[in-house]
Amino acid sequence: MEKTEILAIARAAGLGKAVRDYREDVIAAALAAAHARSGFDEPRDPVAEPWPPMRPKTGA
Repeated sequence: MEKTEILAIARAAGLGKAVRDYREDVIAAALAAAHARSGFDEPRDPVAEPWPPMRPKTGA
């Protein structure tokens, strides 16, 4: 991933101030996240949840 692409995504996510003040840290964090993400397999069914949906308890 290119640095300019990372910074554009960060700005679009509302991190403009972080990009201005901590440019290299934003890039390093994005690259670390991309590296961690690459260790996971893509789900076969993206809609499927990995565990039952969370529901509040009813009654006591």
